[in-house]
Amino acid sequence: MTIIEVIVAAAVFAIAALFVMHSLGKSTVLDAHTWETHTAILAAQSKLEEITAAGYANAASYGVSPKNSFAVSGLAPQATGLQPGSVEVSKITTASSAIYDVTVRIQWTGAQGNRGEVLKTMVAEKP
Repeated sequence: MTIIEVIVAAAVFAIAALFVMHSLGKSTVLDAHTWETHTAILAAQSKLEEITAAGYANAASYGVSPKNSFAVSGLAPQATGLQPGSVEVSKITTASSAIYDVTVRIQWTGAQGNRGEVLKTMVAEKP
């Protein structure tokens, strides 16, 4: 093996090593991104289940303080003093029924900057 072959082999190995290191770095950021999104969606689902279980008669109370905001373990709020989780409840009245439109938002600052997830449901009176 000549010195030229050794230099070329070392260069090829160095380039391959750089690509592997870059991929590992990207996968770490993607892993954090996935964990944050999963945590936010689970928190929003949990809050929607809580509101649904409380029933129609109590759904409106989740739209006012202190029930309209909540902490999400593991996620940093976007602004100091704010909670990552928030609830909005609005009443939709039709000729035959009344329904609460419930929106749960999770907003946080994560590995890739400010992020958010929104889940919605409706809570109706039982006939």
